[in-house]
Amino acid sequence: KIAYAWNVETAHKSGTPPRGIASCTMQIVWPTVQEIVSSVEGPLGGGSVPGRSSCVNKPFLQPLLHTWASKTGGTDSLDKGRNVPHIKTFFQSPFARDDLMNWFVVTSHNLSKAAWGEVQNRREQGLTLTIQHWELGVFISPSTLGCKTMGPLVHSTTGGGKPKGNNGTKKNRHALIPLPYKSSPEKYSPTDRAWVVDNLQGVF
Repeated sequence: KIAYAWNVETAHKSGTPPRGIASCTMQIVWPTVQEIVSSVEGPLGGGSVPGRSSCVNKPFLQPLLHTWASKTGGTDSLDKGRNVPHIKTFFQSPFARDDLMNWFVVTSHNLSKAAWGEVQNRREQGLTLTIQHWELGVFISPSTLGCKTMGPLVHSTTGGGKPKGNNGTKKNRHALIPLPYKSSPEKYSPTDRAWVVDNLQGVF
């Protein structure tokens, strides 16, 4: 599903989305220029977010971009807004349920078709997912964890100070997945600009 969602550019150009894209809403958490500049590492920390302008500023990506830090603040116990990210995580939530996750992946995949694959229409094989890079990641889901449901760890707790959802037997347990960003990220404002590593030219 990730590979099909990432092929949104193909859908954008052809006007006919590959099967599976039409019902998929993709959000990309990517730090803004201001978030990098105001981070604890300053602009030089942006070197760990190596997206280039030629890739990050593609028109089809702009509506998908969401901020790394929380503008509202105070809603996420793991808000890392002032720390520069270098992490690739992906997850899917049920429709209109940001408290649940169908699956979660932490991986070495960057945002490229070489890593995730590109759907190609080949003469002999027909529609084929072509992947150029070897990557390594960890996939978890309720079935792999042996629990009923799982969702992002948030600040809300029970009266005993334990995160909600960890009570009950294992098969009925709700597993908590820590995220370094909000599970419902905030969309870029009209004044937000995506960070690109090109900004470091001339700094060193």
